[in-house]
Amino acid sequence: MARATASGGGLYPIDLHIAALRVEPLERGTYVYDPRRDALWRLGDGAPVDDLLSALAAPDAAIRTSQAAALLLLVARPRRATRKYGERGLRHVFIEAGAIAQQIALACAALGVGGVDSSSFYDDEVHAALDMDGEHEAVVHLIVLGIPA
Repeated sequence: MARATASGGGLYPIDLHIAALRVEPLERGTYVYDPRRDALWRLGDGAPVDDLLSALAAPDAAIRTSQAAALLLLVARPRRATRKYGERGLRHVFIEAGAIAQQIALACAALGVGGVDSSSFYDDEVHAALDMDGEHEAVVHLIVLGIPA
């Protein structure tokens, strides 16, 4: 299975979650991307999406969530990397998150889709909305997608 970014040891410690706001034909809700099947799996209904939007620290004027089609969340699963590389594996996690964010930015530019990178969110509230513990699974980056370019 080919991926657009390299991963230290082929461990892929970053998962992609999507909060669909206005994405046809998806229902409003949260999804996880399954790269093995090239499929989205629904995780939750609209309530987690509203909780996610409430957990953003940046004002709408800065990241334009009211105009967005979706929020793309880069979710770290550090154990995938640290079980092989120890604490050094955390470096791989963050390097990979940056590489994925860059690939998404390039794809947005090529497709004429607006995107805004953000780390302005309240960790505990975001993790609660997604039923994550913030340690074994943690949102490390957020991209607002589908805003007017």
